[in-house]
Amino acid sequence: MKNLLGQAMSDLSSKNSLEQIALKEADIRETRALLVSQQSEWVRLRELRASLAKQAAEMRRDTEENRKIQANAEREMQLISNAKILLEPSPVPLPIGPRKIFLLLAALFVSLGGAYVATILAERLQEA
Repeated sequence: MKNLLGQAMSDLSSKNSLEQIALKEADIRETRALLVSQQSEWVRLRELRASLAKQAAEMRRDTEENRKIQANAEREMQLISNAKILLEPSPVPLPIGPRKIFLLLAALFVSLGGAYVATILAERLQEA
């Protein structure tokens, strides 16, 4: 009887140990599945981080380019808005005074004289 009781106890303990082993194996499988999911999440996060770093670099480059464009535009506006450089538009042409008429007549006579001299020189060169 003692033998049967000992055997029954050992059978019970072996069943318990088999259940414990099964539970431990299930825990190991769950832990492995958790590790795999965490690793895939880690890879996804690294890819996302790389993408964000690339976007940040593009944004910095675009910001710097916009600053340069804005600085150039401001320089041009300062040049254009400087009143000393620009003349006010004249709605009516300036009247022709006696001084301008004399200048126009002098220019006319000089050009006619130059044309006359040029034709005389051309005729003499053809005769020679």
